[in-house]
Amino acid sequence: MKQSVYEKYVEDVNNLLCSVDEENLKNIIMEIANCEGTVYMIGNGASASMASHFSVDLMKNSGIKTVCFHDPAFLTCYSNDFGYDKVFSQKLLELGQANDILLAISSSGNSKNIINAAKVAKKLKMKVIGFSGFSNDNKLKNIADLSLYLEGNTYGKVEISHNVILHYIIDIITEFKTTE
Repeated sequence: MKQSVYEKYVEDVNNLLCSVDEENLKNIIMEIANCEGTVYMIGNGASASMASHFSVDLMKNSGIKTVCFHDPAFLTCYSNDFGYDKVFSQKLLELGQANDILLAISSSGNSKNIINAAKVAKKLKMKVIGFSGFSNDNKLKNIADLSLYLEGNTYGKVEISHNVILHYIIDIITEFKTTE
């Protein structure tokens, strides 16, 4: 029986999810669960939506302090005053501390504003957790202390997979925090 286009798409997403290094994912979960500072979250487009959703759920369900840079007034003000390539890095310079984490989501892993923020976070001695896809040599993957890279070749497949993994992280941390 011939596989439908939908079944092939689901199979491709499943293969991406199954390719995740479980030890690396465990390390990411432990870093976030044990964060003594703030988890800052950034992304563009759909990745920004995921960062926002993850931020709310993580704080609500586990009590971890989170901040997501997604407010339209902030984005337009900082983009206007500092340039879009510095929209996130400038805010991290103002707020970031050594015990904080930057969780950066970029399907391509090469968005200039995400890369600039990751570089600033590293200078501030923050942990950088990167979620990326597409090319194995993307900049975010190479900058991040912990990287969740998916070798997907379309935004949809990479974004869906990132979203599934973020929800998984929330569920695991919530379960861990409620049994402490």
